[in-house]
Amino acid sequence: LAVDTHNSSSRFDRELQQQSVVDDDVIVIDGEGSNDGFNKKTPTDSDKDKKMSANHVAHSKNHNNNNNNDDDDIQKAIRLSLEQQYKPTNNIVASNNNDGDAEFHCRVLSRNEFENVIYPLVSLQGGFHKIEKGKMVQMGNTPGDVKNSKTQSRAQYGRYMIESFWRVLDVLEGKIDTTGDETVSDESDGKIVAKGISLDDGSVDAIKTEDGQQQNKSSSQLGSKITAFVDIGHGIGLQVMQAGWTLDVCSRGIELMEGRHEIAQVIYDGVIDELRDDPPDSTKVDLRLDNLVHCVLPPPGKSERNEELRRFVLFLDKPEAIQKGLVIFANNAEDVFAARSNDSGNGACLDEHLAELFGNMKVGGRIVTLTDIRCHLTSKDDARWYRYESFDSGVGAVSWSPNKSVAVHVLTKISDDWICSNTKNKCPCPPSTVVDENGRLRTKCVYCLEAPLRKLERKRKRRKIYSPEDGD
Repeated sequence: LAVDTHNSSSRFDRELQQQSVVDDDVIVIDGEGSNDGFNKKTPTDSDKDKKMSANHVAHSKNHNNNNNNDDDDIQKAIRLSLEQQYKPTNNIVASNNNDGDAEFHCRVLSRNEFENVIYPLVSLQGGFHKIEKGKMVQMGNTPGDVKNSKTQSRAQYGRYMIESFWRVLDVLEGKIDTTGDETVSDESDGKIVAKGISLDDGSVDAIKTEDGQQQNKSSSQLGSKITAFVDIGHGIGLQVMQAGWTLDVCSRGIELMEGRHEIAQVIYDGVIDELRDDPPDSTKVDLRLDNLVHCVLPPPGKSERNEELRRFVLFLDKPEAIQKGLVIFANNAEDVFAARSNDSGNGACLDEHLAELFGNMKVGGRIVTLTDIRCHLTSKDDARWYRYESFDSGVGAVSWSPNKSVAVHVLTKISDDWICSNTKNKCPCPPSTVVDENGRLRTKCVYCLEAPLRKLERKRKRRKIYSPEDGD
């Protein structure tokens, strides 16, 4: 929040009015007077005669000038004292804008500060166990709980641990190295480049040198600064607040289930109230009760999708530089955004909508998921427009599997075009745009009409969310 030092003078002047001593021949407070908030009162000749003898009249002009100078010195001292009083605390970051004026930003929480305010607030409500066993959170886990969607019958809840999510943020920004981790992957065609990091063949960029020859370059995008954050299905809002108030970026979340969203608002309000003497920037965190599907498809009874929600999720209301560093996070583990979200099987699944949102991001944008969504993108041979990487979450990162690690999948958009790999044509097809003019993912090459949809074979056993070996 910027503090305009030029406009703050009126605030100081009001303080001056309260602290000034009114003298019957010097100052009269005038709430609607001049710009400095008070006016000088000029004594009349008759007033001077009553107050001073004849031998002092000749010296009255000099005497009044001296009094005025003394008053100015007193007012200056009061103003300096007030300015010192309103200087920012050590927790407020100061910077200079392009005009050279100082801008003061609200407090950015350290990781310890964030945890030390969140955990007591949760404990006051009985702790995570009690909250998450309550009806406000459990509503949505049973088929048929979602009443306001034709393509989704339930919204399974699961929490990513605060301590483990620091690791996700650090890996994305390149602050820690994951090459020493045990690799976790459920994909049969992933190529292991190093322990802990799996790169798809699509991560090899074909770039042209100055002499026109092509050379391959493999590089990771795990190391780019996060400039904005979105949590799809924010639950009780922890990751949205975590990113917004510790990374000092705009952080947003959307949640379908009203009970979970209400709990998130309670925690949000509790943090602001607990730190009211020196709060973080409340505008950095924006939690919204809404349906992800509506920013891709028209809501029931409407002919157009919710464009305002689409701008909200993709940060289209922010500068392009912020959009390029956007990270979308979706806890879609165990197919909760796929078949398990829609028992009827009607319509596209949520993972397909996530894939379409990813295609509409700016180059540099990333989507982080707990289930790989590449099966909804173009084939691996055509995957020159995105890069895939994965890393280990670490043991105990998620509430539904406290004794195991899960794979964290990262897709980075590296181009707005893709090239069809159809070998039947004698001449290679020109590049096709990733999305069409309506923002829909292209499933066919516009030149040869081939449909290069990726088909991934999943070789894993279906199991319950809370398996016996996971414990409670």
